[in-house]
Amino acid sequence: MLLLAVLVSTAVGYLLASILLPVYKPAWADLLLKTSLGIGLGMGITSCFFFLDRLVIGPSSAVSFVTEFLLLAAAVSAFWFTRDARAQRTAAYANPRGILWWLLPPFLAVLALSVFLFINSTASNPYGAWDAWAIWNQRAKFLAQPDASWRRAFSPLLNEVAGAGATHPDYPMLLSGYIARCWSWTGAIGDVAAPIAVAALFSAATIGVLVSALAIVRAWSLAILGGLILLSTAFLVVGPWQYADVPVGYFYLSSFALLLIADANAEPAFCLSGLAMGFAAWTKNEGLLFALLAAVAMTAYALTNRRRKALLWFAAGALVPLAITFSFRFAMAPETGTYAHVSFADVAHRAVDGSRYLRIVKSLWVESVDQGAGLANPVISIGLLMAFLKMASARLRQPVTIAALGTLLAVFAGYLFTYLITPLDLKWHLDTSLYRLFVHFWPSFIFLLLSVSRAAEETAIEAPAPARSEPAAGKTKRKGRSESAARRS
Repeated sequence: MLLLAVLVSTAVGYLLASILLPVYKPAWADLLLKTSLGIGLGMGITSCFFFLDRLVIGPSSAVSFVTEFLLLAAAVSAFWFTRDARAQRTAAYANPRGILWWLLPPFLAVLALSVFLFINSTASNPYGAWDAWAIWNQRAKFLAQPDASWRRAFSPLLNEVAGAGATHPDYPMLLSGYIARCWSWTGAIGDVAAPIAVAALFSAATIGVLVSALAIVRAWSLAILGGLILLSTAFLVVGPWQYADVPVGYFYLSSFALLLIADANAEPAFCLSGLAMGFAAWTKNEGLLFALLAAVAMTAYALTNRRRKALLWFAAGALVPLAITFSFRFAMAPETGTYAHVSFADVAHRAVDGSRYLRIVKSLWVESVDQGAGLANPVISIGLLMAFLKMASARLRQPVTIAALGTLLAVFAGYLFTYLITPLDLKWHLDTSLYRLFVHFWPSFIFLLLSVSRAAEETAIEAPAPARSEPAAGKTKRKGRSESAARRS
């Protein structure tokens, strides 16, 4: 039943991605992109339906089954009736040709090692780390209840468990909702298989989106290098913990990747980008900041480039998840009290405290170094790639690239500002959260920087041989030997 639950949600997301995206080359990248998008988007869609079923009809596994199979039937019907239109929407990027096969063995080796590490970490701690069982999985257990007690998932009483606000009943519901949905299907509330499977799928889908999107919009070599850089960092260390940080980083990356894809030749993909942005907000509170800044950047991009239809597609995709998120956040979720009594004077006092800036910069440096040893550090890896391959300045100047990079930098600045004004102990706040927030950014950071880099295939193109001048008139001595030498040359 768990496998069926995952397959149904993935099929819904895959069909939606296939309907709105063209068929891309290479074929493996097209399949990997749509499958990876199907995993995450399908989880977001079915978690929304599960939560709405609970609100409107009440807790019922039968209702969840019927609703989702009707949804799947609608997706299959739409996929069938649009088959002729999709057959004419084959997109081919003018990417450099050629495959650097020597990159594939190290990538597969690192991928296999990452799978082993994930399995080993999960086997030693199947219940995940602190936030998994104190926040996400605990709330999923309430949501999966077959009676009215499911509302305890966002009860103010959770503020009293494990310290004031430690269980965060105000947090959005995508991760907890999807796990609860799986438990509702299997009838085994609390079974560790569901959260483990969700953590593994989000980790795999993040790598899949990064590699496939780079292969489609740039080149094969940059796709494999991007995957190597991500797998060689501390990204997968957080994956087995069953936190929401990998999922929210996945939705950041998917929104940016779909934005670049849509800008080129697939305007309906703006709908998927908006959907991923909305699901980021439905995953974690930090996603609300991302949604706000991404919406501003998208509006500026669309209006300045006269792409109002793209803005409508983007808004259509974001509408439902954002409506559910804001309805939950402001109508049902309790106030945790962490920032409830923070005054402007307190904020101003912390903002001018130089020691707080130094503490934040020091923590950033330490966490950046810890993301990878030596050349495996993503900053060093990307820096070396940029030094040898050079940056494609024309790509960097593209409006869509400016909008995406501007959004990522603005969100990062918003995170740092939150640390600056936090009423909590700054050292404790940084030590317990900064390493996880890096997971939000690394996949998107790697994707956006490599998307503006030249590819190795481009640098390998041979320059044309210089033209030879014609022999002077009358110089015919040893003509046969000269022509033979020229042919050999």
